[in-house]
Amino acid sequence: MEDDKMKLVSLYSTEGGSDKVYTMWIEPQGDGFLVQAQWGRRGGPMQAGTKTPKPVGLVDAEKVYQKVLKEKQGKGYHEGETAPAFSQVTNAVDTGLRPMLLTDCTSEGPKRFLEDPAWGAQEKMNGKRIMLDIFPDGRVVGINRRGLECPIPQEVTDAFKAKRGGRGGSARPIPRLTLDGELVGTTYHAFDLLLEADDIGKQIDRKSNPVNVRHYRLTTVLRLFLCESVKTVDLMVSTANKGLLVTRLQTERREGVVFKRLDAPYEPGRRENVAKAIAVKVKFYATISAIVMWWTDKSSVEVGLKDGPSVMSVGKVTIHAKHVDKISMGNIIRLKYLYATSAKQLYQANLDPTADGKVIADQLVPDPIADLKFEGKGEEE
Repeated sequence: MEDDKMKLVSLYSTEGGSDKVYTMWIEPQGDGFLVQAQWGRRGGPMQAGTKTPKPVGLVDAEKVYQKVLKEKQGKGYHEGETAPAFSQVTNAVDTGLRPMLLTDCTSEGPKRFLEDPAWGAQEKMNGKRIMLDIFPDGRVVGINRRGLECPIPQEVTDAFKAKRGGRGGSARPIPRLTLDGELVGTTYHAFDLLLEADDIGKQIDRKSNPVNVRHYRLTTVLRLFLCESVKTVDLMVSTANKGLLVTRLQTERREGVVFKRLDAPYEPGRRENVAKAIAVKVKFYATISAIVMWWTDKSSVEVGLKDGPSVMSVGKVTIHAKHVDKISMGNIIRLKYLYATSAKQLYQANLDPTADGKVIADQLVPDPIADLKFEGKGEEE
């Protein structure tokens, strides 16, 4: 452990063929303390950020540290590079359900999917992937992307426990449902329906139905439960509406858009072959030119942007081996990133080479920090 790090932990996840690392530590900053973190694929690009945008007291820093540690362990991360994937998940129940995952088509962009009537579009939410199993007796079970039961906000549970009025104001029983969606804060955004029960309680498996049918049934069965804690994600099918959605998401600086083949069933797992994909994601990366402040090791650099007369660090960027010899301290390099965190750290930042492989920008000074794209807004408010 480095001298300036009072507490440090490295967690690993190898579930589903991934190989991810998450490192977190507490370090002194002035009269207070910061909880810092780095994450990414082992041996690949690492993202950096802080869990405390400004220094806090040691007690508060340790609370944040423990909270994040518990969250990561609940997602299957574990200490020790060779430990079993679920070593830190206690009493986890495998539900047998697995979500349909998206094929990344960011490099291709949205144009083909916008023009093809066979594809529908939904907003890509930036939260935690959660499936919900809802039972007539009021039980609401959260299921994470690995199929394990996981906690969900009480607000979401309560939304489905409430019996809403039917015709003539009579109470209606809670239906049997299995949903797929994204949890953003304490709001559940449902975008797909896997199972429902008819009026006599017979369960209907909807996974073999096409996307547009599943979404119609989703909006139909959820209309009695919609509130601040439960929302449906709209599905756009016409070229015009898909275009308007993409324009709005880009204007509002959202994370990206999801396209689904309207005739496709719900298929657990991910199709790696783009040509055979039935559900894809296109992320909206921003670009910026930053100065290399120093090399943090042999494969990553600290980068900064102009902040008045000085330069402010905006995080670390991993440099692929083929570009290492091209970059020196003081260079202005081309970067792409998804958005900046509230602490003005680049999220998912990578080099952005030109078509001929050029990574050095055609400018002598870095871009101003005011040019950063923050999630859901422009300059930081």
